[in-house]
Amino acid sequence: MTESPDGYETASGEATCADFEPVGEIDPDSGEGPHDPERIPLSWCNSAAVHTDESEDSVTVSISVGDPRGAFTFTIRRVPDDVGSNLAGHLIMHTPYAGQPLPHKELTPLHGGTFVVGPYAPARHLRAA
Repeated sequence: MTESPDGYETASGEATCADFEPVGEIDPDSGEGPHDPERIPLSWCNSAAVHTDESEDSVTVSISVGDPRGAFTFTIRRVPDDVGSNLAGHLIMHTPYAGQPLPHKELTPLHGGTFVVGPYAPARHLRAA
């Protein structure tokens, strides 16, 4: 089954999953019959991790939702106190952003600080005439 704009469908275009159908009289308790497929919670997540780095005084959260060789990373680090900058001692947060080079997955801004992950084209709502 593959996901389509209208839900899930088989290669032949059917919208029910034939898996788990009983094998008849051989093993009548072997299945539950056809069912409508549903998304499995967290199946979109390849991995998630938290990494602390004392040498950089930072914490990084990594979440992979696409290619398992990469991930979105969110890092908060403290600028060292001895840096000649107004930022000395402050915490800095680095986040993924739309248009960044070599993104893990495409990001489309939804509103300030929120993105749609992956391909997205807003649906246009037509008004009845």
